[in-house]
Amino acid sequence: MRMIRLERVRLNSTAFILATAMILFMTGPATADGPAVGQRAPDFSLFSTSGEKFHLSERQGRTVLMTFWSTWCSRSSDELAFLKKNAELYPSLEIAVVYSGDPKPDIRSLVYIKQVIDEWDLPASILVDRGQKVWELFGVKALPTSFIIDPNGVLAYGASNFYSSSPDELNTLLGRMSALSMAGQ
Repeated sequence: MRMIRLERVRLNSTAFILATAMILFMTGPATADGPAVGQRAPDFSLFSTSGEKFHLSERQGRTVLMTFWSTWCSRSSDELAFLKKNAELYPSLEIAVVYSGDPKPDIRSLVYIKQVIDEWDLPASILVDRGQKVWELFGVKALPTSFIIDPNGVLAYGASNFYSSSPDELNTLLGRMSALSMAGQ
């Protein structure tokens, strides 16, 4: 009897490990289908929560830190601290928060998003990606996923949950990009 239970536990453990590996394999990296670092970032236009139209191509000459974000994702909320810190360190940095958590957000969701960003006093354009078209354009697979786009419109960095991966490397990159923005290149 004891041997049967032990075998069942082993089978359940093996099944769990295989299922987890399969899910990770099938979902792949956060930006598998999107642009690669070194390629021109895809252009897009989205409306912000303040009603303004944001065109990525009009940000030429500025470094853009763009993050795909949602209110229900705890890691997305944690990332706001990283965004706030870098907004203070690099005033020329343009931050775009792309709300992608709901393909058809209602007005209550949009008001809540604006309140969260306002509470953080984050100088950012809050963009609404209805239908997740920009999400697909950039190949986003997980939240939060962030990109750094250099002043020439080229993707300099892209990763899921990047604020905790290598802060020193990212701060160096953001500092270099910010200096390019300020120099007008």
